[in-house]
Amino acid sequence: MKSFGQIAGARLPRRVSVRLAGMGTAPGALVWQPAPPTSGDAAVARQLSRGVLVFDGRMAETLEPHPWDLSPPDRVWESALHGHGWLDDAAATGDRRSWDLLSAWVWSWLERFGDGSGPGWEPELAARRLTRWIAYSVRLLNGQPGDRSVAFFQALGMHTRYVDWRWRETPDGPARLEALAGLVYARLSLEGRSRDTLRAIAVLGREADRVIGPDGGIGSRSPEDLSRAITILGWSLSTMSEAGQTPAPAHLEALRRAEPVLAALRHPNGSLARFHGGRPARVRNREQEHQTPEAQPSADHATAMGFRRARCGTTVLILDAAPPPDGPHAATAHASPLAFELSSGRFPLVVNAGTGLAFGPRAAQSARRMAAHSGVELGQRCPGQLRAPDDGVARLTTPGTVRARVNADTQGVQLLGESTLYEHSLGLRLERRLHLNASGLKLSGEDTALATRAETRLQMATAFPDQAPACPMTLRLHLHPNAHARMALNGRAVSIRPPDGSIWMFIADTDLLDLEDSAYYDEAQLRPRLTRQIVARTTIMEYWGRITWSLERLPEGSSPLSLRPADT
Repeated sequence: MKSFGQIAGARLPRRVSVRLAGMGTAPGALVWQPAPPTSGDAAVARQLSRGVLVFDGRMAETLEPHPWDLSPPDRVWESALHGHGWLDDAAATGDRRSWDLLSAWVWSWLERFGDGSGPGWEPELAARRLTRWIAYSVRLLNGQPGDRSVAFFQALGMHTRYVDWRWRETPDGPARLEALAGLVYARLSLEGRSRDTLRAIAVLGREADRVIGPDGGIGSRSPEDLSRAITILGWSLSTMSEAGQTPAPAHLEALRRAEPVLAALRHPNGSLARFHGGRPARVRNREQEHQTPEAQPSADHATAMGFRRARCGTTVLILDAAPPPDGPHAATAHASPLAFELSSGRFPLVVNAGTGLAFGPRAAQSARRMAAHSGVELGQRCPGQLRAPDDGVARLTTPGTVRARVNADTQGVQLLGESTLYEHSLGLRLERRLHLNASGLKLSGEDTALATRAETRLQMATAFPDQAPACPMTLRLHLHPNAHARMALNGRAVSIRPPDGSIWMFIADTDLLDLEDSAYYDEAQLRPRLTRQIVARTTIMEYWGRITWSLERLPEGSSPLSLRPADT
């Protein structure tokens, strides 16, 4: 049965809830001090101590002894600052001056925001602070006066109660798991009742089973979100094991389902496919430490969270073969049906633009459109509609279906995909056929758009009211910034050279082939990286259009200039 404090704390405004949580008894001591969930970077700590704050690619500078008067560049940056994850960096440095300066930020934060005022009171951020404060409590309290020690333990108790009361209001997914994992961490570490610890472990297991679906995927269909969820669950599992506590069976089962799915969404260099707001693997997390040895793709041609994975030789192709997520996840969904990424060995070749969140709302909106992905765009439109209701958050609505199947034989792997997401607006169905040969050295593609039924032809005629409806059809392949491209064969092909020195040739049967500028959103950089995209264009006439193309690695020692027309 819930106490009055639990009921009131969950329903009252946040600031009132924090103050109510602060009225409880402070824990008397730490009974255990487990490791923090992430490792830090000493170089980042030295940069922070100089007043240069870079979080998720956005930078702000200050000459003040603390950063709390800074105007945050965006909400993501603000959350990173108030989550206190930078304490990992501070702890990683052997520089006493850097530690003293950065640890002082904790005390100034408590003085300014410890009463529940200001930003940073989302339950998952409160849990993130809580874990860092506990993990580094000995160093934080070293040399501090007694009144600060009292205030610190009071803050630990307040944060624990607040997260316990408010975790249900966190967004569904990794944020909710982070809040609950932080609660388990605190219950294991702080002096208190074992009943509360067992309850927190049970709730985390229940939510893990719900967040990780039966197929091992996650509602947002973002590989990065799945990676974060596995990292959180793996870290909390290690914490419980070290403390001698038994995790909930549902917790273990959720990890068992999710790990092979995540492995199937990795390229050979370890980076994650960048779909639906996802980014490459985080360098600083401890995900690999928490994954079990069995976390391998279940098959070379696996279906994972709506994606299809094909591997031949050292080449890996990952195709988005399901509709964008809907419901609350439509706010972060990308229009990437039947788009793909391709890596050759350790080098990514064909990519998506990624998420532009770190580079402002305009970049974030642009990155969500079909044109930012390596797929097919019809009518210069997005397959679906990005609309912002009263809350200002654009949600992607995509009526229709996306599906794909895989056929594998001794000749290679064929992926056959179909999308009806353009039928609602243009009356057109898109079909994509991709064939990766057995050596992994040639990818052949055939993209077809057609309107076959009377009602869909009428829809197309309404969208393009000319006497003979004509619709632009555009194939885009965004190249990784490290892959250098140039036109070849008098403009009939594109030569691509990745860092390994090999040469790949793209050839298309189309009306127009060109290389255009593109952007690659890398949060490790302060600005988007410039890159190129292959653009092949044709026109859909008489309710039908097609682009056939190939991307092939040339034999060792050959040059695109040496190819004869017959070779194409």
